Amino acid sequence: MNNKVENISILFVDDEQKILSSIQRGIIGEKFKGFFANSGKQALEIMEENEISVIVTDMRMPEMDGLQLLKIVKEKYPDTIRMVLSGYAQLTQVIATINKVGVFKFILKPWNLEDDFIPNIREAMEYYILKKESEKLKGMLEKKNELYHNLVMSSDRTVMEMKKGFNSFININKYALDNVKRFLNSNNDMSKEILIKYLNMIEDFYDKYSSIVFESSTSFMLEKLLSDFTINMKDKYENVNIQIYNKSEKVLKGRYKLANLILNILGDIVVNIYESNLSIVVMVNESFVFNKEVQVELFMTLLSKEKKDYRELLILTMFLNELLKEFKGECYVKEMDEGVTIVIKQKFIEVN
Repeated sequence: MNNKVENISILFVDDEQKILSSIQRGIIGEKFKGFFANSGKQALEIMEENEISVIVTDMRMPEMDGLQLLKIVKEKYPDTIRMVLSGYAQLTQVIATINKVGVFKFILKPWNLEDDFIPNIREAMEYYILKKESEKLKGMLEKKNELYHNLVMSSDRTVMEMKKGFNSFININKYALDNVKRFLNSNNDMSKEILIKYLNMIEDFYDKYSSIVFESSTSFMLEKLLSDFTINMKDKYENVNIQIYNKSEKVLKGRYKLANLILNILGDIVVNIYESNLSIVVMVNESFVFNKEVQVELFMTLLSKEKKDYRELLILTMFLNELLKEFKGECYVKEMDEGVTIVIKQKFIEVN
């Protein structure tokens, strides 16, 4: 987040130099870059030359007032978050401004720097970052959707298999974007924190999933899948202890790369939540479903000295559950005495 904040630029507009000087002193030590203008005209000149993330403007100014300025900003720079500085006497004008140009927040004069001004500025920055991240994700998904649609239309020999993969991809996309919208509409601080992790997880997933979306079923041993997962986790994280309890020697047929991707993303999720001193115990259970179809159940128990709020884990694994549902599987979280357990169920075909 700090690196993203350093790329934020905030423009403060007020015709009173003492107000601008007060703001300039107040934001010393903040990571964002500040710009200052004493008129609407100067503000627009600055915006012509610089990408401004947030604009904070006074309402009552000569020549061009705050409302006129924000109307132009909304039209020319719709992604810029708009905020207002106002006195009590200007509340009627502020309300009109909110209705006309979509103001994110307004700060009343005189303000308290630590309690009012800085927190509101930080909230606007956070909203801007989340908005940009969601737009980036949406663009990435739309681009990949177009790619897969073109692939489906171009190959007669594999059209049915590709349509199935494409439809699964569309369903997963819809669930991912619906969750982004739900988080953005929430005012809960925890939701904003989780959204950043959620966006990072989705971005990582689609980056890797795009190369295997049309993967064919292959034969593999469950032991190899779990061994590859263990090696990958130990290579990436030093303070994670993994124990595998698997007696299966069956050769299975299914989407090995997808199963491997889900396990590794799940591993990244739990490490990012628990951060350090984490033990992961994986137990395997198998049961026949019908004919040669085998249901494999992985019980991944997380043991940590720190008591964590597992709601965050619950929200992030909900996406993996939606993904697995597209392939006759499921993923859910159980809170048990010894720790939190993630259950993954997936059906495969046993190979003789």
